[in-house]
Amino acid sequence: MTKFDTTIDNIQASLVWFVISIITVCIAILFLFDVLAGTGTMLFLTNGKEWQSVVISLATTGLLFALMFIGYMMMESKSKVYSSIGKGVMLVAFLIYSVDVIFDSLLADILRYGTIMKNGDIDAIQWAFRGLLGGISTVGDALAIAMVIGMPVLKSIIGKSLGKSEKVEYRNPQRPASNSQILSKLPTAQQTQRPAPRPSYNQPPTVNPVSRVYEHNTRFIIPEDE
Repeated sequence: MTKFDTTIDNIQASLVWFVISIITVCIAILFLFDVLAGTGTMLFLTNGKEWQSVVISLATTGLLFALMFIGYMMMESKSKVYSSIGKGVMLVAFLIYSVDVIFDSLLADILRYGTIMKNGDIDAIQWAFRGLLGGISTVGDALAIAMVIGMPVLKSIIGKSLGKSEKVEYRNPQRPASNSQILSKLPTAQQTQRPAPRPSYNQPPTVNPVSRVYEHNTRFIIPEDE
């Protein structure tokens, strides 16, 4: 491989790792956007009190997820009473979720004007800015979870771009048989020795027909005296 090919491969690997780091930071911020947006709005409402704003935003997010989790568990129960209570809990969680999205979207007014504007005093661009922040707050957590689940697809794409070959794993490798296993499969001496066939007493003895004719046709010739 030439130096030019090595340089191109190093540049490609550096760019791939740069993209991976950017994606990781984006996913982390997408998870934290609900807390960050809520903190910005609370800083305005609490007159710039920082740690109080962070605590309120974290508590709101934690309360929202806790209510959604409890409501889902109760709705999956076989009891009709718990199922109806779970639906009520999910309704409360949805209301808190809607209020949280509204407060997050108001961060657009604070970032642009420094205060929360009235709806009649803002233009279409500000409405779009509100919708952007509110939409990210609405689907941010779900999109972040989807991106984490889709990491194996990103891994395969990065592996193909880097030219890495997949390793083939053999789950059940066939080991060579040992000498003891080979000897155990050989037939024993008792299996190889076959008993001789027994003679049958019902069959008559075989007689050669030529010898029988010779026996009946034998004559004893006595020579005469001269």
